[in-house]
Amino acid sequence: MIKKFIKRIFEFVGFFLICLVGLVITSKIFVPKWMNSDNNYEKQIVDGFYDQKRNTIDVMFVGNSDMYDGVSPMELWGMYGIAGYNYSHPSSRTWTDYYSIKMILERQKPKYIFLGADSFFTVERPRNGDNAKPTTSMRMSKTKAEMLMDKNIHTSIPIKISYIFPIIRFHSRYNDLTKDDFKYAFKSAYMPTKGFVITTKIKPLKNTDYMNKKKKVEKIPRKNRKYLDMIVELCKKNNVKLVFLETPSADSWNHKRHDAVEKYAQDNDVLFFDMNYYIDEIGLDWKTDSKDGGNHLNLYGAIKVSDYIAEYIHENLEIPDRRSDKKYKNWHKEYKEYTNTQIRKLTSNEVQQYMLER
Repeated sequence: MIKKFIKRIFEFVGFFLICLVGLVITSKIFVPKWMNSDNNYEKQIVDGFYDQKRNTIDVMFVGNSDMYDGVSPMELWGMYGIAGYNYSHPSSRTWTDYYSIKMILERQKPKYIFLGADSFFTVERPRNGDNAKPTTSMRMSKTKAEMLMDKNIHTSIPIKISYIFPIIRFHSRYNDLTKDDFKYAFKSAYMPTKGFVITTKIKPLKNTDYMNKKKKVEKIPRKNRKYLDMIVELCKKNNVKLVFLETPSADSWNHKRHDAVEKYAQDNDVLFFDMNYYIDEIGLDWKTDSKDGGNHLNLYGAIKVSDYIAEYIHENLEIPDRRSDKKYKNWHKEYKEYTNTQIRKLTSNEVQQYMLER
């Protein structure tokens, strides 16, 4: 009787493990790969981060689309050998940024984290797709489980489960599967740009007077302040210097928001770098350096902004030059691929001008 009972237990456990393995394998195949501009290269951004050797990133950039469109870590590497990565996602919120940073600190020990200030004032839930892509791509860990249990991640229980087993949500993709779905199911998507998304679209900004001083200060919403407090505490606990960064954005930024972030930064001993007050110093031209009329930067604007950040870090922060470090020898190859990727995105006339400016 006891032998039969034990046998039944082993049979049940074996069946459970087979089903679990099956769910994992089919999930990896059926989940969309999000590897093009329409999907903001989500798989590359997430996989690219996991591909970094542990404890080799000195500077992390975390935020929303303003960040991944505006900051190119490879520019920092090319100028001063700064090892950085841009782990940013569309419509990111302060609560998702908190969990991103927590996950980052499980694998890396950056000296500085530059956190995008653009999302500090957004309380609306992100579109389900924008939330699903980075969450689904994130590997299972204690932090991911904690995030899915957070009540501010406003999704149903079945959808939360689908973030662990995507086959539940994407089983209907059977007829849409391609070779890439099988190729990248168990293979990382390579991203030599270190999280930076390249676009050469140009749409000029008409009103460049968006930083005019206003008397009223905009308040950071209570829920966002709660997660900002958690981020500040998390960084202090891990001995990471936190920097609030606002890249040039005429559509979502103004003086009122600057004042609110500046006060919070001062109260919490956090550096705040608002690049909207350095447009001339950066050399940014709103006629050519935005992809959508001032909301996001394009490649031309991002290079100028990234070079300025590189100078800022080199002059003000203690970050080592890793170019002669053997642990980073692959970065030289990736930098070459990064510059080649830039050139492929440009027209022939733009390539000539680009090469003259390098």
